[in-house]
Amino acid sequence: MRLLKRIISALGAAALITAQAPLSASAEKNEIYLSGKVYEYDASRSFKVSSFYYMDRTTELETLGKLSVEGDTTGSATSDNVAAFEVNGADSLTFTYDFNDSLYREGKFNWHIVEDSATEIDGMKLNSQVRSGAVMIETSPDRQCWSVAEAHTDIMRSASGGYGSVSYTANSSQLLGGCYFRVIVAYQLEEQLDENFFWFFDISDKDRKRVAEVYEFYAKSSGTAIPADVPEKDPDKLYVGETVFAGYNNGYTGSQAITAGNVHYGFEIGRFSLDGYAEQQSDNTLVKLPDQKVTLNFELLQKDLNALGGDRDLSIISDSLGIDNYFKQSGQAFGKGALIIRRTNSSGALEDPVVIPDFLSNAAFSGGESPVYEFDEGDYECALDYRINENGFFYDDQYDYKMYFSFKVRNSGCGIWLLDSQSGESLDNAVSTENGFRLDSSVSEYLRMKISLSQWVEKENGYTETHIFDRAPIDGEVFEQEGIYTITAVNPTVDPIASQPVIKRIYVGTDEVLRAYCKGVGKDITVNMIADCLRRGGSVADDGTLILPKEESSSENEITEQATPPQKYIINESITNESAAAEGTSYQEPEPHFPIAAVLCAAGTVAAAVFFYLMDRENSKPKRRK
Repeated sequence: MRLLKRIISALGAAALITAQAPLSASAEKNEIYLSGKVYEYDASRSFKVSSFYYMDRTTELETLGKLSVEGDTTGSATSDNVAAFEVNGADSLTFTYDFNDSLYREGKFNWHIVEDSATEIDGMKLNSQVRSGAVMIETSPDRQCWSVAEAHTDIMRSASGGYGSVSYTANSSQLLGGCYFRVIVAYQLEEQLDENFFWFFDISDKDRKRVAEVYEFYAKSSGTAIPADVPEKDPDKLYVGETVFAGYNNGYTGSQAITAGNVHYGFEIGRFSLDGYAEQQSDNTLVKLPDQKVTLNFELLQKDLNALGGDRDLSIISDSLGIDNYFKQSGQAFGKGALIIRRTNSSGALEDPVVIPDFLSNAAFSGGESPVYEFDEGDYECALDYRINENGFFYDDQYDYKMYFSFKVRNSGCGIWLLDSQSGESLDNAVSTENGFRLDSSVSEYLRMKISLSQWVEKENGYTETHIFDRAPIDGEVFEQEGIYTITAVNPTVDPIASQPVIKRIYVGTDEVLRAYCKGVGKDITVNMIADCLRRGGSVADDGTLILPKEESSSENEITEQATPPQKYIINESITNESAAAEGTSYQEPEPHFPIAAVLCAAGTVAAAVFFYLMDRENSKPKRRK
């Protein structure tokens, strides 16, 4: 078994040599095995790479497994003899550590893996103990400032059929700016030298040691290089965030202005901006289209996190405790800067914050302004918590800082939809349905809506109206009670004084008179007038349109040929946006009116005829001779 492992490791070494040799420009998909280093030290010491006792290359010693890199790459080596890969811009880079559990199953008189209670590797806090082994993946833009990308613990228990693997895929921002990757495989070994018992106590002599396999390489995309200059602010974006001094390891609760004498005075760590909105209101309310997202961007202004403001004594350090009292966060390592985002929904309830750890380390890979998060409607609070270390002669000082900002996102428009409660079909305004309807106001969570229900009952003296309710509905609520519903909606963000409300009406039921009334017959036509029309032979079409009796239609056609057509029942959709005429208890026929205009017209005609007759008679008389 050991001989076989040495053969496999030797093949891996040969592959690494191939990877570090200059390759041709045309790269293709390939898999390369990397060689690493093995370090050993006393079991009482922590997993700190710099304090390890270097043993040999992984190709010369028995290890848990091997590391491979796969992608469309061209291999070479860096100036400090680290394997380097140039990745095709359209491809990704994935590396995998494959291992087997032979050391875990080895007998007690040989070196074998035992449980390890360590909770740190290379000074980085783990979420749990190393136990049967751990794999930690670190990244760095400069090979000096490292951050944890992933950590996997108790790996031997995850092995299936004696084999297991841990994989990681580099993201585009890491490859674009160039990134160092380090894989540390940590575990504890034990070997029993004899077997002695005192009563029931095992007093056998045992040796223990901790082992770390360390693999390191560099990868960079073949895409565009990172711009060196910081661009000017974009006038179409909203720049947000103000940095304050948050105290000394007290949960980032402070809010002191940064003044002369503070280590942060004179430089900015970075800047946030917002875009993707259509309008900005005075209170940082961003109005967008319903299908848009507001995007938060970040641009790191300090390119070297180990020399802030050009001072080598100032650096960003990792916060392993991760406590923010304002957002009630604890127990999650913040790493080198943590971005915290919390949303308050339309009901006023606080949602669980989103925490993005190692925010500044990841920003160092982007090389410019990069999108961070997308927002839909809501009220948002955001904070970037980070810690600065100042090197001292006898000891170092650490300071906490917070960049905080808040804003609101609202949708424009005021659309509401009425959907059939059974078929789900969209219903037009001023129609009727037998099934009932469901209200959909998903265009915005912040619409102010009101729904009212009125019912009519036919009695001996006509229809009478009863008002049932008038209240605020809930999005998605179903209404199946018979009657005519009036739904009013206003978007207070774009229409604070409710000058342009959206009003829709719908009738639930089968009464023909109410179907026509809901459809919207002329402005002054009442329910009882429609009922009278139907009694005289009128009807209602499938869409609710009122059809006049045949004799009335014929009379109107004859009049149309001679004079201006008189007013008749006209379908008028606009009535649905106005208050309906008040209903009486019965329908009253209109009283007759005296035709004053016709009489005056006739009198004028007679007077004119008399006048012209007298003038003609006067002109026909013979004139006298002088």
